[in-house]
Amino acid sequence: TYNLSLKVTNIGDINATDWQIDLEVPCGCQVTNVFNSGTYDEQTRTITWLLPELASRESAYLNFTVNCSVTEKLLFSF
Repeated sequence: TYNLSLKVTNIGDINATDWQIDLEVPCGCQVTNVFNSGTYDEQTRTITWLLPELASRESAYLNFTVNCSVTEKLLFSF
């Protein structure tokens, strides 16, 4: 089991609103928990988070837990 965090940062000079972050989970991994109001779609193997607002230069951590049955290097893409 792996506890992972995805850090997103607003590098702009104004507040960012209504961000949607989609993260594709590789085959061989099962999502066991999604935090920070995220949802997991088993059909598309995608975790989605909606951030209503993120201030300029602020960061947010999006956390999830997976159980992977493969031993090679895995790529999570978004």
